Amino acid sequence: MTAMVTDLDAAYLKVATFFDLWSRTIELQVRERAAREADLSTKRILVISPPTDRGIQLLGKANRDGTTSLLCFSDSAAEIAERYVKAHDVENVKILVEPFFRVPDTDGALDAVFANCFFDFLGPTDIAPCVAEIGRVLRPDGSLFAAYMDYPTRRLGRFWDHALARLPRLSQGCHPVDIRPVLASSGFQVGADASTTRLGFPLKYVAARA
Repeated sequence: MTAMVTDLDAAYLKVATFFDLWSRTIELQVRERAAREADLSTKRILVISPPTDRGIQLLGKANRDGTTSLLCFSDSAAEIAERYVKAHDVENVKILVEPFFRVPDTDGALDAVFANCFFDFLGPTDIAPCVAEIGRVLRPDGSLFAAYMDYPTRRLGRFWDHALARLPRLSQGCHPVDIRPVLASSGFQVGADASTTRLGFPLKYVAARA
């Protein structure tokens, strides 16, 4: 786990310059679906994502009377996130800074966790410990909403996969992943399970209950 700390934070810092545009262009519909299915307004939720993901402001505004926190892994990422939420007039998002990967909440404290472009930046041995930590802080029957790069099944999707693998400065390690087996073995019940594409980019959306 420790080896991923610097890598993930460095990746998030580097993609932050363009990630609002990326998330609006490629992943916005998935973010909107998660917010809609979570039925937000008065809940306690945590967002794990790059610090300029459009989902931050979308979830903060949807959860208008609840508590929305964004988990950052360094002070540098937190500073970017603070500027981002201020620029988009989102007043109710609390920025948390903790080492990778620890969620600063007590057991069962959260109603929902939104992991956007998180699991597809992790190594295969890091997914299960992160899922376990998320499960720890979710209340019984709480929900995890995850969006990540899916394994491609079409030609254009395979092009994206090949291009990101060949352009690490652009991808910062983003790669296809499937977290569903880990969720099942960790006691989560997978509900929504959808594969979609946007401009050929393969996306997976999963909603699961603890």
